[in-house]
Amino acid sequence: MMIDILYLSLLFLSPGYIISKFINVEKNFLLIPSLSIFFWSFGRTFLGLNYLILNSFANWLIFIILTLFILRYKDIKSLLFNILILLFFEIMNNQFGILHIVSTTDYALQSAISDLSFEPLNFNVPAAQSALLKFMNSNYILLTLGQFISFTLFIFNANSIIKVYNLKPVTILFTIPSFVIFCVLLEIMTIRTHFLSSQVLCFLVIETFKSSKLRFEENIFLLMLCLFLSSRLENILLYLPMIYLILNNYFEGQNLINKSGLKLLFATTVPIFINYYGYISGGDLRSNIFIIFVLVLILNLFVIFKNNKITIFTFQNLNMIFFILLGLLGLILFLIFDIKAKNSWLFIINHILDTHRGWAVVTIYFIISIIYLIEKYDKKYNQSIFISYLLTFLLIIISSPLQHNVYGGEQWSSALIEGMPIYNPYDESQTRSILQIFLSIIPLTILLVTKKEEI
Repeated sequence: MMIDILYLSLLFLSPGYIISKFINVEKNFLLIPSLSIFFWSFGRTFLGLNYLILNSFANWLIFIILTLFILRYKDIKSLLFNILILLFFEIMNNQFGILHIVSTTDYALQSAISDLSFEPLNFNVPAAQSALLKFMNSNYILLTLGQFISFTLFIFNANSIIKVYNLKPVTILFTIPSFVIFCVLLEIMTIRTHFLSSQVLCFLVIETFKSSKLRFEENIFLLMLCLFLSSRLENILLYLPMIYLILNNYFEGQNLINKSGLKLLFATTVPIFINYYGYISGGDLRSNIFIIFVLVLILNLFVIFKNNKITIFTFQNLNMIFFILLGLLGLILFLIFDIKAKNSWLFIINHILDTHRGWAVVTIYFIISIIYLIEKYDKKYNQSIFISYLLTFLLIIISSPLQHNVYGGEQWSSALIEGMPIYNPYDESQTRSILQIFLSIIPLTILLVTKKEEI
């Protein structure tokens, strides 16, 4: 079994290690797993890529190329560290069963098997989620890749915050209580990509907080942007205003009507192709490829032509416009669905304010943390990002009827409820999205224990 784990781990990590040498992040070995899952995500659309996992000859070809890179760069430590971390998660799961198996695990597994069989079936899951379950042989399957990738990126983000603001390493311990909240612990131990997606978003936010001298190369930023947009099907819809803020700040003072603009367009449209089969299999708004493509195109136009009077006004007043649009969305949904929309909102609010599994703790901790972070920062952009976090939180709640009218079943159609149940009887997507946005600020909560003048 140990040989199987090492073999499959090496197979998964090899592309990330090789990519890291091309984009100059080899010293940041904790990013290698994220680069690997980005590479393997393409196997959902480009089925031939799965041949590299299935065929033993292709496996050894990868290992030979990996060996050549190790000899060329004389760096094996970064690979060994990652293998040891993944080995730890696999052993913990084998000994104690730390994973929380949910219904979507079956969909992801079937999607992974269909990809490996070169006969793609339409499952409404992101390509990254399918890729997490592809590394298997006749004796073993890696099940904790999601935890491994997400936690390594979390540690990287927390360490980045500590370095950027010259904090003591011990401040990372302040993040531990967030992970012992029961509903959070359950979510990060599922084979879903909400935790991964949250940390990629946090990476993007932290990059914009850095001075230009401390930032990674543009290609790395755009690669992580592509990973974020492809890691969850709904990310483009839910986080569009925040991504707009992030991109405007990151490319501040740059002329994007050139190569950089083309790279941005590529980074934001590739996720649509990566998740093509995931999109076409769904019946909700997040699966409408036309709407998503139009939103991505608008995003690019507003970022590339950011010096236009209209785009300048939009950027300067984005959160106010966002807030007004949220009010209009709520009104429109109420006019369309009437009592059903009201039930939808009541179920969500009741769920996130319930003490069962710590949901009330998550909600209160998130809101208080964001308010404190807004107060701590003097820079207008930083304040705008945290305000956007709050508005996105509201968007998740307000937009719930759009999801529930598709997956709510008979209870939605009848609009009849008995009492106020702890669990949402319609669909749990919104509550998982709330956990995702909460997880994305955990590394940033390190700043709560610092003095204002330190940041």
